[in-house]
Amino acid sequence: MRGLERRGERLRSIIAKLNALSPLAILARGYAVASREGARSALRSAEDVKMGDRIRVRLHEGEIRAVVRATGVPRQDAPLFGEENPAPAENQLPMFDSGREGKKE
Repeated sequence: MRGLERRGERLRSIIAKLNALSPLAILARGYAVASREGARSALRSAEDVKMGDRIRVRLHEGEIRAVVRATGVPRQDAPLFGEENPAPAENQLPMFDSGREGKKE
């Protein structure tokens, strides 16, 4: 019986590890997966899209469809969740150092 208990505990441990790595569990923690509309792979860089591209953002509960208005590299001092920002430079979105906003490619 003791061996069976150890196997059961080991199985529960493996299940917990797999659940923690599940893409759905990752989404439940607040992450999202973005892709171009119609694409089957995730976007990995802002450079993968351009102004006007249609994207889909998969959340834990639902999906958002959006149109790209700007891209760029977030400033080091930019807040993660859109708190108040210092005034942006002209033609620059508040959270980006240098983006491609307003420029179609």
